[in-house]
Amino acid sequence: MNGLFFCVIIIILFVIGKSDSQDETNNECGRLFLTVSAVTNQLVLNWDFTCSNYPDHIALSSRSLKSIEGKDAYFLEYFSIYEIIASKNSKNGSYQTTTSFDLLSFPGNWDKDDLMPIPGNHCLPYWITTVKNKKYIDENCLNIEPTWMHRFGKLTLESIMIPGTHNSGSWIGMPNLLKYYILNQDQEFWNQLVFGIRFFDIRVGYYENDDNNKFWINHNFIPVTPLKPELLSVLNFLKKTTTEVIILDFHQFPIPEVFLERYHDELLEMLQELFGEYILPPQQFRKRQAIALEQIWKSGKRLIISYNSREQVRKKKWLWGGIYRKWGNKNTPEGMYAYMNQVFNFHIHPKSLMCVLMAEPTPAGLFDLIMNSLADLADGFNPTLNDWLRDENRSVYVNIIAVDFFLSSDIINTAIETNQKKVKDVF
Repeated sequence: MNGLFFCVIIIILFVIGKSDSQDETNNECGRLFLTVSAVTNQLVLNWDFTCSNYPDHIALSSRSLKSIEGKDAYFLEYFSIYEIIASKNSKNGSYQTTTSFDLLSFPGNWDKDDLMPIPGNHCLPYWITTVKNKKYIDENCLNIEPTWMHRFGKLTLESIMIPGTHNSGSWIGMPNLLKYYILNQDQEFWNQLVFGIRFFDIRVGYYENDDNNKFWINHNFIPVTPLKPELLSVLNFLKKTTTEVIILDFHQFPIPEVFLERYHDELLEMLQELFGEYILPPQQFRKRQAIALEQIWKSGKRLIISYNSREQVRKKKWLWGGIYRKWGNKNTPEGMYAYMNQVFNFHIHPKSLMCVLMAEPTPAGLFDLIMNSLADLADGFNPTLNDWLRDENRSVYVNIIAVDFFLSSDIINTAIETNQKKVKDVF
């Protein structure tokens, strides 16, 4: 029995070591990554070449092309490649393919009902590969990062870069005509967690006449999805991991207009019943002591619940106050970058240990929203956000960043790369 246990441990360690080696920054010819269009749900090829002789083609495939060898290599290549394009001697760029992103299941036993998920990152069946003179040069996959925080135990809550989502629960439940103007995401909480999201922006409505679900996640005054199933996904994820710290930021309570004391009481009672043993109280952080993640892990308390109501925070000592936000409220990429260039390196706030950069364009009114859906705005902004964060090491100064339609950006990989730099520079 002991021998079998030892073998299992060795296999798991091998998987962790192998999966963590995937790094788009270590390529021979520069950065290479995949995103998903918020509008069309199609895969997008992204590249930024740093070598002198650029690759001549870029391929999208269902598996690693560099790993194919042997007598069946030709047939495997032929049936694995979805699309291949000429890079046209372009140093950097992006190309939207005609291949739809289909998420049938997660690798590594990371589906919601799976037992014994395997730590580390894991590749989905979508790969991007560069080709030069019919030779495969670099490759990368669209991957999941369910346990990425385990690499950064020395960092603190205020120093680590954390990827998050804006209007996190606004992802389903709208008729086709409305969904383009209401939904900010296209993945449920469980999927967001498995991909690597750790900050959730939540707005709660209370509907007293709904016998099944009184609490809903809202987008302003519109109920989008019931709250409790999403919270149960968070609880499930906490049980299946040991080093992931999650932030639930209850930012607004828009319905009813007067959110009564008893509504708060009922909501907080539900949160405490669900998460009690995992809730990390804020007391030890109020003196701005530098408490590393590895110290948080030892406590077993890995859930931060911030609550944008001073009265409730005074009553419940396990609640964190509302997290300070930097929100540009601009409807164009140019306006957003003008704002973010002013504030990105200021994330210390006297009343908030952490700070969120809300990196999503905001429609400038009803006409603007009709002309440009939220998905259109995300597709127009998120690809350039990747470059802005990496340019001049701006990401090093960002604490938490929240976006719309996170798969159309590369913020999770950007956050991991940034934290690797921080660990290397400090330790």
